Amino acid sequence: MDIVEHATLVLNGQFPLNKEHITLIKGSPNLIAADGSLNNLIENKIIPQYVIGDMDSVEKNLIEKYNIESTKIKDQSKTDFEKILIWCLEKKIQKISIFGISGKDEDHHLSNLLTLNKFSQKIILQAFTDNFIITPISSYKKFKSFKNQIVSIMTFEKESLIQSKNLFYELNQAKITPSNFSIRNISMGDQFEIETSNKVLIFQKN
Repeated sequence: MDIVEHATLVLNGQFPLNKEHITLIKGSPNLIAADGSLNNLIENKIIPQYVIGDMDSVEKNLIEKYNIESTKIKDQSKTDFEKILIWCLEKKIQKISIFGISGKDEDHHLSNLLTLNKFSQKIILQAFTDNFIITPISSYKKFKSFKNQIVSIMTFEKESLIQSKNLFYELNQAKITPSNFSIRNISMGDQFEIETSNKVLIFQKN
């Protein structure tokens, strides 16, 4: 793979029902399947360029049939999601859109969110589910939004100081910890701003 700015990754969670998301996946020139998600992609008539993982869930005949570039990584100390992000960093990919991050097994969903948080300062990441857009940040970001959009802020860090602008419940150097303190806020318009002292995940309801 040559150096690319943007790739799309489909994890082995719930395959999107959102038609716009499916269109985005189909249109990606650099589509990566995480192991068993290859089966879901093929069922939906989408052929990825790459499949990466320990290959314990993928139907191997599909790789040969569709001439898909495969990378087997056996390291059992890391999830397939972590392995793929490390691979993307080695390939100098700058941004990744992620689908299939939630659904199916709850432990995998939580693990995926922890991984999203862990790599948020190394590569630009954004995850899409049928219900939310999830964006990890660690400093300042302005978000596109719409009036009355539900916005939640969560952290896995010991504490994060949050400054917000254009949310219904404004946060003025509010100290958030791993809790439900800052969930279900509301956007007041077509954008809002968040500044944080530490890593947080921003959830925007579709």
